[in-house]
Amino acid sequence: MTQAPVIRTEGLTKAYGRRVALLDLDLEIEAGEVFGYLGPNGAGKTTTLRLLAGMLRPTSGRAQVLGLDSWRDSVGCIGRWATSLVSRLCTTGSPDASTRSTSVSCATT
Repeated sequence: MTQAPVIRTEGLTKAYGRRVALLDLDLEIEAGEVFGYLGPNGAGKTTTLRLLAGMLRPTSGRAQVLGLDSWRDSVGCIGRWATSLVSRLCTTGSPDASTRSTSVSCATT
């Protein structure tokens, strides 16, 4: 069984009035992939991340993170991101995992 991509965008576009910050981005990032997102100033990198985080509403297209729509399910996306981050920080066998963040309490079972 193939897992859904961790991040998927289809035709993702963001415009501020007549100024288009991001135009028709199609992107899929699979679990475990290392992905670099490079470009000159004004290319739409920060706008893309804000759209993926549910901080901005797309003008058109859609974005999904962990299978959730990043705008419609933005609270769920952020919750899943946080859960994933905490689980990675608190992995058993990781040296000093409990001291990596003062706001994360790691419990072992």
